[in-house]
Amino acid sequence: MQAPAPLLGYDLLVKNIISAIWNRRSLSDLVREMLDSLDPDLWLSEYRQSEDGRTRTGRAMAASLERILAKARKEGVPLGVDTGIRYSLEEAYIDRQRFIARICGRLEMEKTASGLAGLALLCLVLILCAVVSS
Repeated sequence: MQAPAPLLGYDLLVKNIISAIWNRRSLSDLVREMLDSLDPDLWLSEYRQSEDGRTRTGRAMAASLERILAKARKEGVPLGVDTGIRYSLEEAYIDRQRFIARICGRLEMEKTASGLAGLALLCLVLILCAVVSS
């Protein structure tokens, strides 16, 4: 009785799917850190030069962070110690936290949806492997 031939590439695919599911968790954490920092532009440039920021995933996250920072500026969210059109630092802080909660809530929903899609794809691959091996 001969052992079934290995499915070339499927083990790498499964590994990449699982890696993507686990590594995706940090984008909302990075958004919180960046927007709560005193200088978000400096924080973003330091992230890009860090070891995490130089990876392919890190560069993609940096691009996402840059879009979120631009969106915050477009909506007039006070960043750092700037109060913008608010009367006090407390009001600026509350506005910034509302923006962060809205963005991070959306990111968490996307993370959940992509995680479920990844698990569904993994199940499909496992079912195909079982069908091919039988």
